[in-house]
Amino acid sequence: MRELLAGSTLFVPDAFDAQALAAAAVRAESGDRLMADALTRARTHGRVTQDLAGAPQLLNRYQNASPAAKAVLEAAMDARRLGVGLHLPQAFLTDAAIDYLDQSDYDQLTDDLGRAGLRRTGRGGPRQTSPVAQYHPQAPTTAAGALPTR
Repeated sequence: MRELLAGSTLFVPDAFDAQALAAAAVRAESGDRLMADALTRARTHGRVTQDLAGAPQLLNRYQNASPAAKAVLEAAMDARRLGVGLHLPQAFLTDAAIDYLDQSDYDQLTDDLGRAGLRRTGRGGPRQTSPVAQYHPQAPTTAAGALPTR
C-alpha cells in the first residue's frame, strides 16, 4: 500500500499464479464475496485482477443509468441471481425489463425498451467494461481445428 501512496509503479502480473489463486481462495472462503465471484469466473485463466478492476466502473454505469437501461440491468441481475444462464436472449431481457419500469418511465420511452435499454448498457468506448454485451458464439471447429465445410 505504501508503494501506491508514494506514487511508484506497482507491477501486477497478467494472471494469478497457483500460489496467488490459493491465497485468493482463502480470502473468498473467509467471506469475501467479490473475490469468490471473481474466482468463479477467473479460476481457469487466473485473470482475477482484471475481473475485479471492472467493478467500480460497472457500479457507476448502473447508478447513472437511464430508467430503461437500469430496468434491463436489473432484469439481467435478477435472472442471473435466479440461476438463468450467462447468455440471456434480448427478447427475454426486454420482456422482463418492462416490469422494472414504473408507468411514468414506461410512458416516456421514445424507443422500444430493448433498443433503449441495451444501447445504453453496451460498451461505451474502447477499454470500457460493459454490464451487458451482445454475445457472438464462435463457429464450431473440427478436431483438426479447421472450420467445418457445408
